[in-house]
Amino acid sequence: MNYSDFIASKERVNVATGIEGEIVCSPHAKRHQSRGITWACRKGRALIGYNTGLGKTLMQLDISRIVIEHKGGKALILAPLAVTQQTVKEGERWGIPTKFVKTQAECDGPGIYITNYQKIEHFDLSLFTCLTIDEASILKDFTSKTTTILLDIAQVVPYRFCFSATPSPNDFTELGNYPEFLQCLPFIMHNTRGR
Repeated sequence: MNYSDFIASKERVNVATGIEGEIVCSPHAKRHQSRGITWACRKGRALIGYNTGLGKTLMQLDISRIVIEHKGGKALILAPLAVTQQTVKEGERWGIPTKFVKTQAECDGPGIYITNYQKIEHFDLSLFTCLTIDEASILKDFTSKTTTILLDIAQVVPYRFCFSATPSPNDFTELGNYPEFLQCLPFIMHNTRGR
């Protein structure tokens, strides 16, 4: 085997494992959000890197809604504690019901649930169809307990999405942990201006 063949054998190709068929986005989504939502749902696993103020919360909620409408089951959103109640309120505003929970026992049927990162040990992720993580830059600290747990147990969830306004192009640890979490080279949709 020559060197070129060796390098070619190491190449990884992502295969989209997402939703086929018609994807209907929230009527509240702007054009740049609808494109991102549709793109991510088609991929099935992705990092969505939209700058602050471009509507990642609506995208996160709508992706969760679309996945469970097409695939059934439950969606879990992990977020910092300070963001959880705000996300619930935004879901009410956009007609995407989202329930704040502290344990698996509170996830009583299909729907979208949200909890803070510190509660992840109280959930069985194998019972979820979709997992999204808000402020995904939490994965940059590979020594943290939360990152270790997420990288170990998230693999059982078929549809996984990371949302971050700040994926750093020079932070190799963060960039390495996204594909570890997603179990693919990250499909990245990046939008800086909302066009």
